[in-house]
Amino acid sequence: MNSHTIKNQSKPKFKKRPEKIRLDVLLKQKKLVDSRERARALILAGKVLIDQVPVDKAGTRINTDA
Repeated sequence: MNSHTIKNQSKPKFKKRPEKIRLDVLLKQKKLVDSRERARALILAGKVLIDQVPVDKAGTRINTDA
């Protein structure tokens, strides 16, 4: 190995951030509601809780593994 050879350097490993999805879409995908409109109505009515706290925006981003 000559002095100009660069050793095989690995790239820094970063933890992948969990993918996030809109709460109304997630509720629909998990078949907890029949439609996104119904999900939005429940969210706006304060019926959807995250960690015991009502969510007030249908567009709130949630981890897909929730």
